[in-house]
Amino acid sequence: MRPSVLKVLSEAEISWIDAESRRILAESGVRVRHPHALDLLEEVGCDVDRSASMVRMNEQVISRAVEGAPSCFSLHGRDPSERILLGEEEVVFGPGGFAVFVEDADTGVRRVANRQDLREHLRLSDHLPGCAFNHVNVFPSDLPEKTADLHIWADSLIYQTKPIMNENYSAHSVDVLVEMAAVAAGSTRAALENPRVCLDVCVVSPLTHEARQVDLLLSGARYGLPISINSGPIAGGTSPVTLAAVVSQANAELLSALVVAFAGAQRQGRPMPPVLYGSWGRHMDMKHGTVTMGGPEFCLLKVCTAQMGRFYGVPTRGGGALSDSLLSDAQSGYEKMLTTAVPALAGLNYISGMGLNESENQQSLAQLVIDNEIVGMVQRLIQGVLVDDEHLATDLIMETGPGGNFLDTDHTLRFFREEFFDPGISNRMKYERWQDAGSLSAHRRAQERAEQILQDHHPEQELDEKVAREICAIVEREDQ
Repeated sequence: MRPSVLKVLSEAEISWIDAESRRILAESGVRVRHPHALDLLEEVGCDVDRSASMVRMNEQVISRAVEGAPSCFSLHGRDPSERILLGEEEVVFGPGGFAVFVEDADTGVRRVANRQDLREHLRLSDHLPGCAFNHVNVFPSDLPEKTADLHIWADSLIYQTKPIMNENYSAHSVDVLVEMAAVAAGSTRAALENPRVCLDVCVVSPLTHEARQVDLLLSGARYGLPISINSGPIAGGTSPVTLAAVVSQANAELLSALVVAFAGAQRQGRPMPPVLYGSWGRHMDMKHGTVTMGGPEFCLLKVCTAQMGRFYGVPTRGGGALSDSLLSDAQSGYEKMLTTAVPALAGLNYISGMGLNESENQQSLAQLVIDNEIVGMVQRLIQGVLVDDEHLATDLIMETGPGGNFLDTDHTLRFFREEFFDPGISNRMKYERWQDAGSLSAHRRAQERAEQILQDHHPEQELDEKVAREICAIVEREDQ
């Protein structure tokens, strides 16, 4: 059987958190810096104070928004086999973050990211089996500031065959994204019915919806596009310092975003769009004044995210495979295993952060390959142990008897590949053989593997050249 789902909240505690979050929204409310959204929220029954841009949300409207959100949905790839289901017991992994720096492949030194780094990241992650999607995590410094998001989306559509998530700078940017996605899919209908893209929307803690983020919520509702809704309160900074308070505040922020999306959908006469209930709740290290994502508390908060999302019946998302280490070292290894395994065992559906160090600030191609190995180990872990007649092999044990061995049996030949994780980077050789092979570290082996993949794997060449040119032309038009 599969391992039991990891939980840290009792049913009573979940209900208590839900009640307190609703009390925050009903009695204090949230600030919504978007005049049109205030109209929409008033239409669905919220109490709106326009002079202060404050909105109080009652029990009924919150419940209608939650009940309208789909319990699961699919994201599609250019390659039909890359479809992922979000919800239920599915757990998938991928990159995700906001790296403005990269680890230079030649020198190992941190430097500012550029567009070539973005494209290499997209090509590499497209090949790695542990990456089920790509939440683009490289933000190049050499793109036009006004349209950087569209350039990143265009490169993602061209250099990726898997589902994609990224941020948008405006409602107009979403319109242009839909136009590009339609070119890639063959029609607007195909792009919206089998979405390959997911919008990324953040609530500003504490309890604030900025205009740009509201635009994205309303755009997602207008098109019916999937929306990842995220809240990232920082314990001791933008939320009270205790973990329970982080969970309750994040939950209130996420519920309020669901209501905004619901209000937008109601105005359009559409059902609630698919949403991911996501939290980057973390805490401030008071010794160093930094935000930490590599410790046990970050993991506990992700378990809470998974539990609260299941309580509401919506798919969940959170950070994972993350580390506070400044480079790919032992600290990175143990923190990444912790932050990958714990959210996965909790049943968090969409875990993003592969390829990053320095919290979410630095991307590394070698680290992405290492993280793919960590994800493979964790995927094997959550498969558990299959118990049936063939796997118990009682007759074979008795037939072989005392003193025998099973190395040359048909049973071993049949099952050894599927039963055990086969590492691609980890070293299991004897010392002398490792010396003969060059005495390479895990990081060096990963870097060489990344270089080989980049030499051989070119997803952009699998895309019709006319389609790629049309996507690029759309962005060039927006640059004018």
